[in-house]
Amino acid sequence: MKNEISNLNKALAVLLYDQYDCPEVDCETDEETFVKYIIYALIEKNEDICPFKNYSCECICKTSTEECTEGLKIDCGRETEGVWKEFIRNDESEVELMPFDYDVMPKRNKIDTEGNPMRECNNCGQRTYMLYEEDENYRVVCENCEETHSFKANSLDRAMEKWRKMQLSADCEYCPLGWEVRGYEGECYDCGCMVDEDINWCKKPYSERLEKSKEFEEM
Repeated sequence: MKNEISNLNKALAVLLYDQYDCPEVDCETDEETFVKYIIYALIEKNEDICPFKNYSCECICKTSTEECTEGLKIDCGRETEGVWKEFIRNDESEVELMPFDYDVMPKRNKIDTEGNPMRECNNCGQRTYMLYEEDENYRVVCENCEETHSFKANSLDRAMEKWRKMQLSADCEYCPLGWEVRGYEGECYDCGCMVDEDINWCKKPYSERLEKSKEFEEM
């Protein structure tokens, strides 16, 4: 492990020295100093671009508001260095991975450029949010049941379009028909799943299951 760490430190020292002229770092530099110079390098390269917006993870920003969702620049009034320190978790505070308050989260990850909203969760029918991770990887997160789906796309719009067309299975736990509306042999009236056996997944979209459940409410 010691050899791996020293090799990583050497690589970081060479990178910072070669690309950003940081003579105060070497392979024995402590982690805090490395982080400080990495932040300086990131600021030099990105200038006033907000890392939270740039990487579509506004949901973990402590000061993210609807007013700072347009464009990619830092316009919340904070110092650039402070924003980058928070982004790489350098303030020693605990930040939740997904503090999910859908209504206050940025709109650009809820609708596409034509105004079409994100497809609802196939599992429970609640609203979903599109997150960009890295290397053209996108992840859909549900605000209610924590269902997630990951896939590749080369733009946010295409990721949302792909999500709308995906054929998915849903956990019967969230089915509006419940576990009580079943046939004589235990099959679900909606999809035919044998709900009292090991098959606990439905391939019909939530909207179809909800519409089917209304027939039984009227009986």
